[in-house]
Amino acid sequence: MEKVALILNEEDLMPEISDETEVVNDSRSKLKLIESPPTFIEALAAHGIHDRGSLVALRINNFRKMEFPPYGQGDAFASAVLGQKALRTKKDTLRDIANVLELPFVVGERLDKFRQALLSYGVKDRIGLLALGVSAFNKKDHDFPPFGKGRAFYSALFGYSIPYFCEDDLHKVADALNYPKISLADYRNSLRHCGIWDRSGLMRMGPIKFYETEFKPFGKGYAFAGAVLGKVMYSVSSSDLYELAEKLNLPQISATRLHQFKKLFFACGIYDRKTIRVMHLADIEKLQFPPYGKIKAFAAAVLDESDLELSRELLDRMAVRLKLPEYAGGEIPEIQYFDIHPGRFRVSDLRFDAEKREAALRLLDCHSIFEKADILEKGPVWFMVRNFEDFGSGADFVSVILERNVEEITIADLEELADKLEFIDYGEFHYEGQGSDDSRFPSHDFYAK
Repeated sequence: MEKVALILNEEDLMPEISDETEVVNDSRSKLKLIESPPTFIEALAAHGIHDRGSLVALRINNFRKMEFPPYGQGDAFASAVLGQKALRTKKDTLRDIANVLELPFVVGERLDKFRQALLSYGVKDRIGLLALGVSAFNKKDHDFPPFGKGRAFYSALFGYSIPYFCEDDLHKVADALNYPKISLADYRNSLRHCGIWDRSGLMRMGPIKFYETEFKPFGKGYAFAGAVLGKVMYSVSSSDLYELAEKLNLPQISATRLHQFKKLFFACGIYDRKTIRVMHLADIEKLQFPPYGKIKAFAAAVLDESDLELSRELLDRMAVRLKLPEYAGGEIPEIQYFDIHPGRFRVSDLRFDAEKREAALRLLDCHSIFEKADILEKGPVWFMVRNFEDFGSGADFVSVILERNVEEITIADLEELADKLEFIDYGEFHYEGQGSDDSRFPSHDFYAK
């Protein structure tokens, strides 16, 4: 009889594994082969359980009596999911099931209910939640219907209770509700509402004042710096401010201040570097740059330095910082600032008359601003980044109406603006999540307005 040699591949020697099983390498599972997780998820969904919160919130006895075909009742189902034999379900067991199946915290209609409960306090995102603060969840005078007080809200979301809220718990709630993480832009906005638009402004404030300043909703300066830099801080130094500026990518000088400085040069007939070089130092020393004063005081503001002496080198440094062209051809160069150009109402002419009032009201009407609350709701940043046609930038617009130079718009400026334009005040207005009159932290949807 002839011998036939059979050559088998390694794959031919492997046992067949059905599509309904898979190898699970999980430290929480003692079984190597278990049912595919989607089948477990479908078994839970049959009872209306789609997320972690609805699973953990179940009473243990109710879960144990539930039927999960083909596994059996709750204990058998839990044993199959976790790969343990003769398991008796406890509260921690439900959390383990949620972890193994990687269930989301909350989805669908339940997610909408939790978000709606927070929306009643003006909370639309993580920033708004931090602005609301832990006190709102710890005190008994805040309700989050239909869940109840703050800790009941937390318990309904996560399926377990906590004795009191801390800031980490707010972030856990934000994560569960799928609120986006805080971005560098959010931190920069917080600085802007305290009048810090650039690196120079940050360093001018200095460590001591920065430490004491409240940067809503993050807290005092040391807490704000710690949140940005990702470390616990109990003090703030000059090197910390430099590190903060680097982390937030702050410009050396903001577009707003650059725009204002340039306009002061233009008002004196200085449009380019060539003009500076041909002018006598004695003539330049006589010029006024309000509100800074004469050239040395103005240079100190532009270069963020002190004890300066007038020289050609100093003027060249100013020209470089302000990005003046080599030669403007005898014409005022165009200033680019958020596509904003100087208007026909010049800041140098600060008289506010009927013509300017009519033009201002027309422009505000175009943005659906009809009363004082509308102006305050838009907020300082909204005005800073808008072009107001005949007036120019938002700072120019406010300057002309208030009949004084305004570089960085504040809430107080907007209140004065509304009074000057004789807008009706239908009631006190506060920013969302804020309670103080001097709050400068607006809703984060102002760019969409």
